[in-house]
Amino acid sequence: FAGAICDLGLCYENGEGVEADPQRAAELYRQAADQGYAAAQCNLGRCYRDGEGVDQDYAQAIRWYRRSAEQKCEDAAASRRSAAPLSTRQPPSARPCAIVEHAPYCPR
Repeated sequence: FAGAICDLGLCYENGEGVEADPQRAAELYRQAADQGYAAAQCNLGRCYRDGEGVDQDYAQAIRWYRRSAEQKCEDAAASRRSAAPLSTRQPPSARPCAIVEHAPYCPR
């Protein structure tokens, strides 16, 4: 059941078959994440990291990445490592992107 909820979140995130709605996607990811579904936990972490559908919150991003990584989700483990330097409370302009492995993790 949690997998289907996560898949529906992807539909809302990407606008596949429904109008794109990042807030609804994040809500669905949270429902599935709360049921322990690793992919949803990783997706919810990304929502928090990027501020998509939720307020940007690096601490929450790392929390959800950690929960997913504990279930051996490799995407979450890599994302958590990359997001960790961003968890400091510096303004976005003060965070050097050079410390991050991939450009998508850089603040917008």
